Amino acid sequence: MYEGWRRVQDRLVARLPQLSTEQLGLKASTDSWPIWAIVAHLAGTRVYWLCGVFGERGAEKTPFRDPIGDGWEDRLDAPRGSSELLNAVESSWDVLTRLVMHDAFHAGEVSLLLGLNGLPSLDPWEPP
Repeated sequence: MYEGWRRVQDRLVARLPQLSTEQLGLKASTDSWPIWAIVAHLAGTRVYWLCGVFGERGAEKTPFRDPIGDGWEDRLDAPRGSSELLNAVESSWDVLTRLVMHDAFHAGEVSLLLGLNGLPSLDPWEPP
């Protein structure tokens, strides 16, 4: 799952700087979101769930300082450019990876304590 997720992130980071303002404004229909709003929603939702709902730190390092407030996609009259979108995608990825690393760090602590006390570790690659 994470390998595929990383591929999507890498593709977004590679493509966003190449898109013109007109291309960022492309829509599937007159009443659908343009590309820029879809990307803004993707990045803002990461911060909403991880920081706003689950209370993880890191929103202050993104453009979405108030993760519970309106997202960029809520203001279709204020289109975002590729550099803003790139920053949003990259900074929200940092919030996401912080959560994964947080779990890994503390699981490692638990594993170490178990091992030091003669108990089986939390080896994630060991068969269940």
